[in-house]
Amino acid sequence: MHHYQAGRNAYILRDFTQAIACFKLDQVIETTNQAVHIHLERAYKYRQIPPPKSWDGVWTIITK
Repeated sequence: MHHYQAGRNAYILRDFTQAIACFKLDQVIETTNQAVHIHLERAYKYRQIPPPKSWDGVWTIITK
C-alpha cells in the first residue's frame, strides 16, 4: 500500500514519471490490484500528453 499511496501522491502532483515508478513497484507486490494497473496506464498517457493546467486529478472519459 505504501508504493500505491506514494504513486497517487506523485500522480496528483503531476509527477507522472515518479508515479509510474511507484505504481510499478506496487504492481510487483500486488499483481492483481486493478487500481494500480489503471493508474499506471493513465500515468503513462499523461506523461505523453499532460493534462491541462486546470486538471484536478480526475480522469474524464472522452470516448466511448
